[in-house]
Amino acid sequence: MINAIFFDFDGVLTPDKTGSYTICTYISKATGIDFDKFSLAYRKYNNDLLYGKTTHEYIWKTLCSGIEIDIRHLHDSFVNTPINWPVFELAKHLKKKYKTGIITDNKADRISVIAEKYELGKYFDTIVVSTSVGSGKGDEKIFRKAVDSAGVSYIESVFYR
Repeated sequence: MINAIFFDFDGVLTPDKTGSYTICTYISKATGIDFDKFSLAYRKYNNDLLYGKTTHEYIWKTLCSGIEIDIRHLHDSFVNTPINWPVFELAKHLKKKYKTGIITDNKADRISVIAEKYELGKYFDTIVVSTSVGSGKGDEKIFRKAVDSAGVSYIESVFYR
């Protein structure tokens, strides 16, 4: 019997495949900096950001050396993350009968801002972010934390990716 439904964030709850793409696209448009150039520089830090080994604040000056991008653009990229509202509404409906959650490889600061802005608690009982676990969806650890947090077992869970 299914008792919990977990959703991936980017590519499911947002139309963009990755948070990095969303961030780089927004910053490129807001600043006029070439997307490919910024994206290439940003990707060097991506895994460390995803797994909690560094933060945006720590890497920002190095990332933006020679280009001077105000870190407020980063925050604005979080706030302006496009949302797939039909899937959010589905989650809200499912929450009436099931435990609902998010399992995501993501940056802690990004998800924190988005959770506050869009009141994710209305839709999801638990949110498990790779930065808080130190591993991503390629490892059992993040899924174990999610099912434990929801109080269910693996066989009672579905992950929509």
